[in-house]
Amino acid sequence: MTDANHKSGLAMTGVPGLDSLINGGLPRGRAYLLEGPPGVGKTTLGLQFLLEGVRTGERAMMVSLIETRDELYGVAKSHGWNLDNLYLMELPHNVRESALSVQTVFPPGDIEFGEIANAVVEAIEQYRPDRLLLDSVTQLSMLTDSWQQLRRSILKLRDIIHALGCTSLLTSSDTRRLSPEFYTIVHGSISLEMKTPAYGQVRRELIIKKMRGHKYNSGYQNYRINTGGIEIFTWPKAGVALKHSKWQVLPSGIQALDDLLGGGLETGTACLVTGSTGAGKSTLGSLYVQAAAKQGQHSVIFLFDERKETFLRRCASLNIDMASYIEKGLVDLRQISAGDLSPGEFAHDVRESVEEKKAKVVLIDSITGYLNVMPEEKLLLTQIHELLSYLGGIGVLTIMVVTKFGSSGNLETDFDASYIADTIIVLRHFEAMGKIRRCIAVIKKRHGFHEHTIREFKIASNGCEVGQPLADFNGVLTGNPTYVGKPEFLLDHEQER
Repeated sequence: MTDANHKSGLAMTGVPGLDSLINGGLPRGRAYLLEGPPGVGKTTLGLQFLLEGVRTGERAMMVSLIETRDELYGVAKSHGWNLDNLYLMELPHNVRESALSVQTVFPPGDIEFGEIANAVVEAIEQYRPDRLLLDSVTQLSMLTDSWQQLRRSILKLRDIIHALGCTSLLTSSDTRRLSPEFYTIVHGSISLEMKTPAYGQVRRELIIKKMRGHKYNSGYQNYRINTGGIEIFTWPKAGVALKHSKWQVLPSGIQALDDLLGGGLETGTACLVTGSTGAGKSTLGSLYVQAAAKQGQHSVIFLFDERKETFLRRCASLNIDMASYIEKGLVDLRQISAGDLSPGEFAHDVRESVEEKKAKVVLIDSITGYLNVMPEEKLLLTQIHELLSYLGGIGVLTIMVVTKFGSSGNLETDFDASYIADTIIVLRHFEAMGKIRRCIAVIKKRHGFHEHTIREFKIASNGCEVGQPLADFNGVLTGNPTYVGKPEFLLDHEQER
C-alpha cells in the first residue's frame, strides 16, 4: 500500500459517484456488506474496488464462491479490465480434491463449510491483502444450517481483516438467509436495487444504509452499468453550490417582450413557460438560447417531446440559426428517448453541462414530457426543485416548458409546477376577427418588476413579434374574449405560421 493511501485513512472505491457519497472513500481496515439481488452489479462494483487498489499500489484479493476463474476473466474482458494483478483465490489441493467439480475458482456446496471457511481464512493470512472481495456470504451461508457457525466464521474473518488493516467487501444476494445480527458485525452496508418499469430500461438504485462513524449521503441514487463499470449519478446539492455574486439580466432581443418582463430574464432563476400545444412555448425558450449564444454564452437544450431534426427545422423557419450555434459549440442539443433515462442520470447530465461545459442557460422542453417518460417515479417535481435550487445557486437560467391540455378556455395539467418557478410566462390562444391568435402574459416574477398587461404574440417566417397591450379586450385568457376596439390595433397575421 502506498504511503499516501495509508495517510488518507480512506480507501477510494474507483466507482464514479460513490466516493462523493461516502465523503471520500471507505474507512480502511473494516468490512462492508454489499447487498442486492442477482444482476444489480455487486461483483462488478467489487472488482472496480479491487482494481482501484491495484492502481494505487495495493495488494488486492478476491474469493469467489459463485463464478469460475474463466467467468471472472470474461466479465473483466467485457469491461476492458485486466485481472492479472489480482489474487483470485483457489482452494488448497486437499480441499479441491474433495470437490466433485473441477477447475472452478471455488467448488460447489458439497464441501464442508468448515473446510472452506478455514481455507479462506488461511489464504487471507498468507496473502495479507490491503483489499478483499468475498463473493459471496450468501453462498457461504448455504453450506451450513447453523447461524452460530456462520457467525463465528464471519467474526473470525472480521478480526483478521481488522488486524491486517484490510478493507473488505462482502457481497450477499439474499439477506433473508442472514440474521439481522449480521448487520452489527459489518462496519457499513451498501444496498443495490433494481426496478423494472412498465416501459423502458431497467433502472438501478443504490442506497447507503449504514456507515459506522463516518459521514455519508443517504437516500437513493440512480446508477448504470456501462462498459467500464458502474457509474453512480449523484444528485447535486444546493447547499454546496457557489452563490453567484449578482443578478444579470438576459434580454430576448425583442423589445416589447423585454418590456413585458421588466428587461428580460435573470440568471440564477427558473422560468416556467406554460400554455397549450402550438402556443409558442418552445419558440419562446429558443429566443433566450439564441440571445445567450449571441453573447458568447453556452446553453443546453433537453428535448423530451420532439426530434432534433424537427426542432432545428422549426428554428430555421423562424430565422433562428440554431444549427450554426450548435456547430460553434455554443449550444448543446440533446434528444431524450422515452424510457432510457432515470431521474438521477438526467440530473447528472444537467450538472455535467453547467460544470464542465459552463452552460449558462438550460432549456427543458418539456417538463410535461419528462414526467410522462417516468410515470413510476413519485417525487420527480421534488427532485426538479432540488435541481433548480442547485442551478440557481451557480447563476444558471433555467427555462422549463409545460404543456396544458386544451386549446382555449380553462386549460389544465396533471401537476402543479408553479411553486418551483421564479417567473411564469403564460401563452394562450384566443379567437378574434375570425382568426386564432396567440397572446402572452407574465403572471409571476419574484425578482424585479414586470408588466401586468396581456400582449399579442405572433410567430412568423421572419421571427417573433410582440404587440401592444390588448387593452381593448376583455376575457382574453378565457380564449373567447370580447373585443371592443378597432381592428388596426391587432397585428397583421398574413404571414403568421
